[in-house]
Amino acid sequence: GSLGAEKINRAVVEMIENFIRHRRDILLIWSTGKNEYTNVTAELKEKRLKCLENIVVEDYFENVYLQMAAADVVISRAGAMTISELSYMKKASIVVPSPNVTNNHQFLNAKELSDTLSAILLTEDILYGLTDTVRELITNAEKRSQLEKNIEDFSVKNANNVILKEMKMLL
Repeated sequence: GSLGAEKINRAVVEMIENFIRHRRDILLIWSTGKNEYTNVTAELKEKRLKCLENIVVEDYFENVYLQMAAADVVISRAGAMTISELSYMKKASIVVPSPNVTNNHQFLNAKELSDTLSAILLTEDILYGLTDTVRELITNAEKRSQLEKNIEDFSVKNANNVILKEMKMLL
């Protein structure tokens, strides 16, 4: 998210320490959020992880869809627009719903994806499993492919036409 998610960021630091630092064949592109960037980069520096060449850390990506399109695995929140983008791009995803949203809608979105084997759901209280989950997705092409195939079903291919039709009916 644009502001940042502290628990996700802590889990990503742990993942870098325990997995990514040993896998130079993996490029991690990470948006910490504007409120979290200073803390995250300080923690990476303290742990001597900031200098790793296979990690790109920014506070925010203006055109995040470019990074998302390049990714093999995406870790993100579970808002409706994000899910729409993930499904359109057919991305294997780990979704971590924000617990601070109205009517817990992000959890409901994430659960629907998880129930249909379209994404992996991790709640903030079980983020300790992030490293193992990422490791599995990176090393298991079949699992990634299944998630990519299944999440595509959530994409509305002709969304512009559907919206236009609805607008015409309303007018």
